Amino acid sequence: MGVEQGRGWRVMRSRCYVWLLAAVLLPALAAERPIITLTTGETHDQTTLVVDHIMTQAYARLGYRLQVVRLPWRRGLAQANAGAYDGELFRVMAVAAEFPNLEPVPTPVGAVEFYAFAQQPLPLAGWSSLAPYRLGGEMGVKHVEYHTRGMQISFTAKAEQLFLMLEAGRIEVAILEKNSARLALRELAARGALPAGLHALGLIDQVPLHTFLHHKHAALLPKVDQALRELAAQGLIRRAWDESNADTAPAMP
Repeated sequence: MGVEQGRGWRVMRSRCYVWLLAAVLLPALAAERPIITLTTGETHDQTTLVVDHIMTQAYARLGYRLQVVRLPWRRGLAQANAGAYDGELFRVMAVAAEFPNLEPVPTPVGAVEFYAFAQQPLPLAGWSSLAPYRLGGEMGVKHVEYHTRGMQISFTAKAEQLFLMLEAGRIEVAILEKNSARLALRELAARGALPAGLHALGLIDQVPLHTFLHHKHAALLPKVDQALRELAAQGLIRRAWDESNADTAPAMP
């Protein structure tokens, strides 16, 4: 073997060692990254999936692994507020007043739209116009709870129950977040239980979503905010929502 061939072989062998070392160490290093554990509701609707994706990217930029724990909405908030978890995956800003140990990250991770549904056309325009009706909403959805205080409203654990309650005449208007409604309609259609004559009465409200951290992570919060601002500036947050909306089905009635 010539001198040049020998030198080339040594370089190639060194590179192989580097690649082999990387293959062994990188998974281990990834496993050693600190974990941030956030709670969210027991649902797999598009909103939850998109925010999970966005926050996974944000925390990866900071050297963390994100772990999402699915709990009933109210229990998850209470336990995150108590410090049993590091925060909440997403909520509306207003929950900070009720759960003071949870601090919202200023940059929104998206927005949610709330729609009203009924078995017949009704003249609705904003939250106040819902007051005369028997209402239904998902348990633990704080934005709906806050805006319907003092009204006749029943809460259920699952969105599809609200559509069945409409069909049975137990409520007159169901208030649901758009993606939660679509998931419920898809599940009912798969069971052949889709209510007939269902009307989407229109948009009631649109509100920004924020991720939350327990105040024990006060030093981390501005770093998370910076990571989200970078994702937003690069168009990655908007793209995640656009792709989700393109894939979501079925259409609203």
